[in-house]
Amino acid sequence: MHTITSLATDDRRARMVLACMTEPGDAVTGRLVRKLGAVETVGLVGSQGTVAGMSRVEAGLWRMRLGERADASLIRSTVRAAETRGLVVLIPRDKAWPAGFAVLRDRAPLALWTRGVASLLTTSLPGLVTITGARAATAYGAHVARRSIASNLTHSLHSPPLTG
Repeated sequence: MHTITSLATDDRRARMVLACMTEPGDAVTGRLVRKLGAVETVGLVGSQGTVAGMSRVEAGLWRMRLGERADASLIRSTVRAAETRGLVVLIPRDKAWPAGFAVLRDRAPLALWTRGVASLLTTSLPGLVTITGARAATAYGAHVARRSIASNLTHSLHSPPLTG
């Protein structure tokens, strides 16, 4: 049986685990990853020990919030599905990691799940279009996104690279 700690074998895998358990912009988890590293941060989720810079109550609330999504079998299947579908997971030390995320500090993404030409993420922003979606978009949301994209690209003077 797998645990979230056993899935977090290195920085990339730990960031993938944390990305499955956190909401975008989670500054608390981002700060812990910056200070302690992703592997140790994953280890703190299931522990009862102290968390640097947090009171017992704050640490308990953080653990409870992440613990709601700490389903190791679901996270493992998500990671496997991503690999099967050819997704590449970028982390901050990767060459294709967008430098612009640095301004987000502790609210920066822990990892980016990408498909396609990831090097486009390091291209200057003018002329680029990115599509960022929810974990589980509704059929209506996907429909509106497709219409919006098609409309915007049709009315643009040029066709920018498209990543998402």
